[in-house]
Amino acid sequence: MREFLLNSESVLDPEQVSYMNNDVQETLLPCRWIHFNDRIKLAFFPENCSPISMLLPQLTLDEVCQTAKNLLDEVMTLENIPAITLENMVWDMDAIYLMQETGALRLLYMPILPDEAVKNSGIYVRRIYALLEEMLERVEGGETIIRQIEYQKTQDMGNWNLLKETLDKRIPMQSETIRLIGMDKAVGMEFSIGTELFRIGSDENLSDAVLEDEDVGAVHVVIGWNDISFYVMALEHESGTWLNDTKLTPNTEIPIGAGSVIRVAGYSFLVEA
Repeated sequence: MREFLLNSESVLDPEQVSYMNNDVQETLLPCRWIHFNDRIKLAFFPENCSPISMLLPQLTLDEVCQTAKNLLDEVMTLENIPAITLENMVWDMDAIYLMQETGALRLLYMPILPDEAVKNSGIYVRRIYALLEEMLERVEGGETIIRQIEYQKTQDMGNWNLLKETLDKRIPMQSETIRLIGMDKAVGMEFSIGTELFRIGSDENLSDAVLEDEDVGAVHVVIGWNDISFYVMALEHESGTWLNDTKLTPNTEIPIGAGSVIRVAGYSFLVEA
């Protein structure tokens, strides 16, 4: 049993408390509350289950990723229940329990309405990302998944379905390639690029694709794979590198995919996946 003491001024929402005590509820841990010495006492009963913080050393990376996806399923369920305020969830590993027999998740919830300014703040979204990354930090190989999560945050933070796809480990295959198809001055040029770093420049000893132009640096731009996607990275040169008519900031990895156009001096290349 875990107990919490709350100020007597805290307002318990009867709908939330009754929801938590509902026998058919399969997401939240059973909760009982009483008044004790002018305080509100909440008792949670994690019977036949253990916090994931204790279980993580026994789990493989695949099992941790599956547990994380199951957690996101529960989050999406709770988001559709008006009686639940997700800012009141306890988003840490000591508050996420796994049933010993079934592996089902049980979560802790504090049934108190926060200030209106906090109720719909979305703070819980950041807490969920931090929780998932902390889980993955404790398992071998989790670093790659964390990098994928960080990338997903920049694309569509809070899109739980997309995050679940991210948690399906994407191991780069040696056969995975993109192609650069020459346009403009580069018509007739074509390059196949795998997961090894690919260099474009004017120095034939340093570059994989040689562009003969005084406005092209010895190694002007590189294309690589970062365990998430292919990217283009411009190096320092006064003539610059362009992606889809946008000049690139040097030494910054920018994701590319089918349809992207990379331009160096008068050379343009269409990316095909």
